[in-house]
Amino acid sequence: DLDGDGYNACQGDCDNGDPAIYPGAAELCDGLDGDCDGIVPADEADDDGDGWLVCEGDCDDDEAAANPDELEDCADGIDNDCDGDVDGDDLDCVGDDDDTTGDDDTTGDDDTDGDDDTTGDDDSVVDADEVAIGGGGCSCRLDEGRTGAGLLGLLLLSLVALRRRC
Repeated sequence: DLDGDGYNACQGDCDNGDPAIYPGAAELCDGLDGDCDGIVPADEADDDGDGWLVCEGDCDDDEAAANPDELEDCADGIDNDCDGDVDGDDLDCVGDDDDTTGDDDTTGDDDTDGDDDTTGDDDSVVDADEVAIGGGGCSCRLDEGRTGAGLLGLLLLSLVALRRRC
């Protein structure tokens, strides 16, 4: 008995250099066969190679991008940080852009109100008082009641501002 655990190799000690490993020892979350039964428990394996064991908190041992050290990727459909929440349901993603279009909603459009147009109102229709300028998802909504030269001036100012922004 080289490690002082009371067992030697003839008595079934499978690691005579580690006093925590011997026949009948409690399995520890260490990726080793602590009780010398020839089996490393499944929750002590690192199948995805991310350095985390299931018994240490790896929530998906088939996905290397999921472990407690990962930051949540708010658009990949995976619970990266193993907090039990995925993407849009994850508090780490509140205010983040979950649809990768550059806005703050998850609908795939270019405004932040969650509808299907790019005008910034709450419907998916470009109304008569909403004038698209420049294409490419850039548009503005003109205030009602503006007419004549004032409207033309506002339109030109909006065009210049949107060209700079887009």
